[in-house]
Amino acid sequence: MRVIAEHGEWMSAVLNVEKHSFFWRPEWFSLFEGKSSLLVSESGLAVPVLVKNKLFTKVIHSGPMGGYGGPITPKDSVNLRELGFFLLAIMKKYLASRIAFHGTPWLSFHGSPPWFVRMRRGETMILHPIPSDPLGRCNSSCRRNYRKAFLSGVRFKSGSSSDVNEYMRMYADTAKRHGGAVTYSIDFFQRLIALKNVHLLLATYQDKPIAGIWLLEGKGELFYWHGASYTKWLHLRPNNLLHVEAIELANRLGSEWYNMGASLGKEGLKRFKASFGATEWNYPILSISLVPEFLLR
Repeated sequence: MRVIAEHGEWMSAVLNVEKHSFFWRPEWFSLFEGKSSLLVSESGLAVPVLVKNKLFTKVIHSGPMGGYGGPITPKDSVNLRELGFFLLAIMKKYLASRIAFHGTPWLSFHGSPPWFVRMRRGETMILHPIPSDPLGRCNSSCRRNYRKAFLSGVRFKSGSSSDVNEYMRMYADTAKRHGGAVTYSIDFFQRLIALKNVHLLLATYQDKPIAGIWLLEGKGELFYWHGASYTKWLHLRPNNLLHVEAIELANRLGSEWYNMGASLGKEGLKRFKASFGATEWNYPILSISLVPEFLLR
């Protein structure tokens, strides 16, 4: 097993494959506390990991905070048995009690993982291929809501670091609306927007931001990672306008697919994404744990 910690060499390994996810990049891992590196097996599988201290032990994440862990490989298909044994070897190297791996949806996986690996299926909604007309695969409801946003005076602009404070206020309002918590800080978003291949799109009304989405650009994939909006202005359908703009951006970037992310079991959210023409894709989530997982949450 080879360990690559230097960001230049790590990034070279990512760029060496025809298509890659933003989540494989070292800059993404640098946003989080813990020790990060790219681990390469003898057969050439590469898995980026974040090693964190947790209570009395260590836990390993490949693809933290909604990201995908690859693996980074030129192969057309990944053998789950081989991958499972590689994840076990990574665990042993760091003397960790748990490792979690989220496969990349547009990679192909075959076979079955070893008995000690727990596997479940994740889901995400992906628009593929990207239509030349951003409204080309939208259903009637999506088109109607886009027209409502535009005719109501909602417009689009690219965000910058100066918009992060306003986004945080939208984020807090969104968290309150859904009964959730504010997970990310202003500092996190400021560091995120400073990275290359990160796009903040904002919907404005009367020249003031009312909704925003964060898009992460890989090679072949544009990923919708985070979004927020003011409850007061949802009736103007700003999110419909934003995602149409995101599809247009995917076109300009030459992306093959627009990944709209998981719906987390929320049927309304799934229908919203499907209204743009996105369909459900599944991917494997693998984990190995030596202690009950609830102790490591």
